[in-house]
Amino acid sequence: MSTATVRQLLQHRNEAQMLLRQTKGDEATHDRLMRKVGELTHALSRAGMTLVQSQDIDSHTAMLKPPLGPGLSSENATTATRLEVWGTKFDHPGPDFCMMCVEDNTGKHICVRHVDGY
Repeated sequence: MSTATVRQLLQHRNEAQMLLRQTKGDEATHDRLMRKVGELTHALSRAGMTLVQSQDIDSHTAMLKPPLGPGLSSENATTATRLEVWGTKFDHPGPDFCMMCVEDNTGKHICVRHVDGY
């Protein structure tokens, strides 16, 4: 599966997670969004990707250049609060790569960076 498709799946998953955080008291919508996040996570798995790491980050870590970090500018790094690293599985038929997804404090992606290798 192409990097663009993986990037799209990650974006859709992020949007569903953001909506999920906003649902309070509406069980039906919450359940529907939980299923959607699960479906998108499964689609990423079928695309040969796995969640390697998910952690809170500070601005210093956000500015580290790949492969140690996403290499954000100092301006964007101040809003970074969370990093998810998705990597290709070992049985992935193509070249190995990672996708670093950086979120701000609202959960919105502020950066999705492709890094060759694992």
